Amino acid sequence: MDIIENILSQLKQEDYSLLTGLVSGVIMIFVTNKSIDKYKIRKDYKPKNIKKVVLPPEIECKFKQAEFNQIDNEKIRKLLERFTKIMMKNCSFEDLTILFNNINTLRINCKSFKILNLIFNTNYAGEYDTITNTVNINEEEIKKDIFHELLHMASSFYKNGVVFSGFSQLRFSSIGDGLNEGYTELLCRRYFVKDEVEDSYKYLTSVAKKLEKIVGKDKMLSLYLNANLFGLINDLKEYATEEEIMHFIKNTDFIYKYLDKEKKDLTLKNMLVESIKNINEFLVKVYFKKLLIQLNASKITYEQFISNMLKYINSLTTPVTIKGKKYNISTQEDLLIILKSLEEVFFNRVSILR
Repeated sequence: MDIIENILSQLKQEDYSLLTGLVSGVIMIFVTNKSIDKYKIRKDYKPKNIKKVVLPPEIECKFKQAEFNQIDNEKIRKLLERFTKIMMKNCSFEDLTILFNNINTLRINCKSFKILNLIFNTNYAGEYDTITNTVNINEEEIKKDIFHELLHMASSFYKNGVVFSGFSQLRFSSIGDGLNEGYTELLCRRYFVKDEVEDSYKYLTSVAKKLEKIVGKDKMLSLYLNANLFGLINDLKEYATEEEIMHFIKNTDFIYKYLDKEKKDLTLKNMLVESIKNINEFLVKVYFKKLLIQLNASKITYEQFISNMLKYINSLTTPVTIKGKKYNISTQEDLLIILKSLEEVFFNRVSILR
């Protein structure tokens, strides 16, 4: 039995009880130009190339330790000390240059976001301003929310008219916001806050975690702390084209911007479903190619290939909440179709092994 058939047969034996509530045959519609304008999807939403993504300049190390001399608030000082100790324990010193450069001149303001959230229908609890190196945080939730903003501080800098922040960049328009927020929250929950992730961050965090399986845990952390979106894209080019990668990033940006939008009409809901399907398909294909390369190089066994692929596929069936309802965006049938589409490529590359 070939590998594809082996995976398919095992998939059919899995317990898909989570899928029983699925309304099959989600109606997808073509998005008109009018709809695109309505949801302010930029003209560059259609992927082109990575020329717009800038290689971050080398950052000179200004400090080699954190001192917090500018922080008068004792509670905040202790939180900063905890943050720095945990980061130094889990990250290489070479990857903490941005953190040390920023934390010694960091300003932290406690403020209420109630009026701002009411006016703009948002749920902000904190923000980090890269240009002024300032964290504005809701004092009532400071212990819970400050670490997310400090992770932005540890991975952000401004130079040559560009804001580099983790896996996002901002010049005239931004790119990578969704992936950046998802991975920031993943690190926040991994090292500092153990509560369950809420809202759109929950899906984006799961995307970041699955991407981490492809890039590698240490490598992805290093790229993030050096604000190297360009490097992340180049790493992924081993498994996908620039166009596919840019399309994936743009889809995560769209999810970040609109998944928590309170009012969702049919057009927006279907655009969200389509984006999530595209994200999941990208992840499956890229992880498949990564495992295929490892199999060809005899770094994993046939059995490991099957087992790892199966676990990865199953992890993509988690329901996503849209407009208060849970949808199983990637069904068993969807994943089987994706695997079948990879069959020809697979056999062209591993026939020598069989």
